[in-house]
Amino acid sequence: ATYVGGVEASVLLAHNAVLLLARGADKLYLKHILKHQGDPTTVFIVYIALWFADLCHALAHYALLAGAGAVALTLSRGVQMLFVVGIAELAFCGDDSRACLTPVKFASVASVAFGILLYASKPKRPKRELLPAQ
Repeated sequence: ATYVGGVEASVLLAHNAVLLLARGADKLYLKHILKHQGDPTTVFIVYIALWFADLCHALAHYALLAGAGAVALTLSRGVQMLFVVGIAELAFCGDDSRACLTPVKFASVASVAFGILLYASKPKRPKRELLPAQ
């Protein structure tokens, strides 16, 4: 399953490369990089580093999915979302109104929290005992 992470990261890289070739790297990036006294080589190196970080993230994501299962991964993503929204509200709301808790964000957080609590409240099914070999 981890090869899927490599494919995902590579497809994303190929998509960006095709976009640059189709629309012209000079129009999209190069002109703006040079306008702000940037170095295109440094930007390219950063893109490679971002691709590598995305590759590592995708590999870890699919390895976790294969090892822990979809339910555990979904629950961890739900808890992660609760922390991200909560920390953004506490740490950044005063400086950036986009980080503040809106009614839509509240509804999202509430539905995720409700789903996690609902899943956690269900009694676990007993594992079926294996039949002895015949």
